[in-house]
Amino acid sequence: MKRFKTKNMPKYTITKILGIVFFCVLIIAIILFNMYSKSISKDVNILVNNKLDKIIYQFFNECITNDVINNDVSDIIKISKNSKEEIYAVNYDLEKTYKLLTDISNILSKGITDLEKGKIDVSIYDEYLSNGNKGLILNIPVFLNSKNIFMNSMGPKIPVLIKFNTSILTNINTKVTNYGFNNALLEVYVNVSLKKLIITPMDNSNENFNYDILIASLVVNGSVPKYYGDGFDVSSNILDIPINNSL
Repeated sequence: MKRFKTKNMPKYTITKILGIVFFCVLIIAIILFNMYSKSISKDVNILVNNKLDKIIYQFFNECITNDVINNDVSDIIKISKNSKEEIYAVNYDLEKTYKLLTDISNILSKGITDLEKGKIDVSIYDEYLSNGNKGLILNIPVFLNSKNIFMNSMGPKIPVLIKFNTSILTNINTKVTNYGFNNALLEVYVNVSLKKLIITPMDNSNENFNYDILIASLVVNGSVPKYYGDGFDVSSNILDIPINNSL
């Protein structure tokens, strides 16, 4: 009988097979991760904005020192009353208002600059926040928004770069409401507007944030006229103060 000759088949070692399997699994994992990342991009943006809103609000409150808050803001407010001792208007001393807003804006501007340059340990505000070379880094776990509390901190981190716009807009807002009998409560807020550039692996977006920070409350004689309802608001002119560093 004739013997049939078989072709020499390539011999794959266990190591090579495992290597190919690992490579295939890695490629599939990357593809699935990219698909999942795109699907959760909206959730990530909402989560980042919510976290940033709380962090920056807390930081701004700390930046505005007790010296600023305890200043007698009654010097900048001019109350107009009618013959019935009703408060129908609140105006501002422009020079004193501008000085107060300049002081506050410069304090906040310096604080933002210190944040970006790493002069402040930002981890005290959030465990996922850190200082980066070009701004703040918020490392969001992929499953942080999961309803499962055991998965919240699991999975790879999505790095989110946060940079700030070149200016801070501020103005003063006074809210006047009735307070007891023949008294009115004046609450003085500094309104701060700040634009932030948020960069994620999936998307870039410019987000505007507005913060109302209470700096004083005064009780004065007088009442709010009935035609104003429960009260009224008055705002000063907006002051634009540049941040020292630019995007």
